[in-house]
Amino acid sequence: MEYLVLLGLLLVLGYIMGIVGFFRATSARTEIRALHAKIAELTASQTAGGQNTAIPGAEAAPFQTPAPETFEPRLETADAILGSPTPESTTPESPAPPRDLESLLTARWGVWLGAAALLLAGVFLIRYAVEEELLGPAARCGLTALLGGALLAAAEWLTRKTPPEPETAQHAMADQAPAALAAGGTAILFAAAYGAGPFYDLLPPLLAFAAMAAASFVGLAAALRYGQLAAAVGVAGAFATPALVESHNPSLPGLFAYLLIVSAAALAVVRYTAWTWLGWATSIAGAVWVGIAATQGGSDLWAAAAFVPAAAALNLFLLPGAALDHPVGRRLAWVPFAVLGCAGLMLEANDSSDAARVALFLLSPIAVWRAINEPRLDRMPWVAALFGLLTLLVWALPVWHPTGETITVEGLVEAVLPGAWAPDVIRPLIFAGAMFAAFHAAAGFWRERLSPNPLHWAALTAAVPVLTLTVTYTQIARFQTGGMWAAVALVLAAALTGTAWRSAGDDALQRAGVHAAGAAAALALGCAMLLWDHWLTLAVALFLPALAWIEAKADLPPLRRVALAAAAIVLIRLIFNWYVLDYSFGTRPVVNGLI
Repeated sequence: MEYLVLLGLLLVLGYIMGIVGFFRATSARTEIRALHAKIAELTASQTAGGQNTAIPGAEAAPFQTPAPETFEPRLETADAILGSPTPESTTPESPAPPRDLESLLTARWGVWLGAAALLLAGVFLIRYAVEEELLGPAARCGLTALLGGALLAAAEWLTRKTPPEPETAQHAMADQAPAALAAGGTAILFAAAYGAGPFYDLLPPLLAFAAMAAASFVGLAAALRYGQLAAAVGVAGAFATPALVESHNPSLPGLFAYLLIVSAAALAVVRYTAWTWLGWATSIAGAVWVGIAATQGGSDLWAAAAFVPAAAALNLFLLPGAALDHPVGRRLAWVPFAVLGCAGLMLEANDSSDAARVALFLLSPIAVWRAINEPRLDRMPWVAALFGLLTLLVWALPVWHPTGETITVEGLVEAVLPGAWAPDVIRPLIFAGAMFAAFHAAAGFWRERLSPNPLHWAALTAAVPVLTLTVTYTQIARFQTGGMWAAVALVLAAALTGTAWRSAGDDALQRAGVHAAGAAAALALGCAMLLWDHWLTLAVALFLPALAWIEAKADLPPLRRVALAAAAIVLIRLIFNWYVLDYSFGTRPVVNGLI
């Protein structure tokens, strides 16, 4: 079996070398044809014009028939025409030629594959030693750390030994080789620190944390020293190590503490270098680990939940300002935050504890804090508010019944004695929704006077409380009518009317219009909680004139889209509602519910 494997490897290697040789031969033939063309062009210009071809950056001189002793300078002039630099040339350096497939195969991809091989070699060194029981845990981790240090030392030695050369394929390979060695060494050091800490428990928690932190600082220094290859392979290896090295007693707190340190190191590199792809990769890798923990279950899922807001805070805090200078960067700055939020929602769907909910709600203060310090991220609180609303929407409520006592006589309900205002099982949802809405309303009302984009904050005050009330009502009442819910909506409408009056007093008509639209929406929501049949359609339809009046007074074109959505709801209820013909419209020919 071993001979067959060896034969297969030799065949694959021969096939790859054949491809490389083919591209090398093709490249050589291309260069020879280009050389012949240049020489032919030079000869033709000498014969036809009697003058030398003009060289960019050099003064034209009359052509003279060279004497035998001037042959060597003529060769230098030809070299200059062909693009080869000379010591005397003062022409500006031409840009490096584009790399072909042959250069990539030999100078880039081969080195990258070598870096990946070094990484896997270091990780599987631990795994093989574990499976074969060759060494003790301390020896395995120690030898792994020595291997990582040796690779880093080799990378530094090669960097200092290689002299600066022109940009060629061989030079590119020499440039990438130290980065490949450093990347493999960094990832192997991460593996050694993880093995000595959470994996084998050889070190107490404080020392294990220090070891992982030291590995992360080494990775940070290697990325800054050797470039993006070292960062990419080092981060990939650091996140892949816990999956490649199997543990019989996995520790989720230790795992996510390790992942948080790795994330902090990678994002610190992003902060310094503005390699935004590295921040995206780090966030996605962390979210994948949260999803894996959610599917596995266990009693320590709080560690995965705590990782979500911590990693999101690191992303926002270490996001470089250069990434926000471009419009595309500003539009996509929310992506890592959203990826971690989606992982938190997956955790919430698989975990019955409150840890995931608290983690998702913590995204809101993190986003608000970052938006206050960086006005270009003032839309980030909306992303956090969306995840908070989804958390309320997927909140798993047990079966519950009203606490009132029903009095029946011969099967007929005669009276209902009121009980507690809400059963115990739904009170956490009500409190969470109230605190969530109050936080966003207060943050928006505070910042709308201080921010350069006040409408973003004003909309937070006007929309999030109404949406929160809608989601909570849907979860608890299941679209059943209720006077208490309508009363809450009326109180909310009155509060938003007060904020609109306050904004109008500041001569901020657009902010006042946003708050007034929120008040109208709260009033329409209260009607939906209290009315039914055609009266509900009538209430929603009456929402349109109010929006039109507010849009005209405050000059808020986005309200037109809200009015269009409300009109669509009315039309859907009138056209696609099977029971519309059964409504009791009355006998009056004009003044009835249908009109």
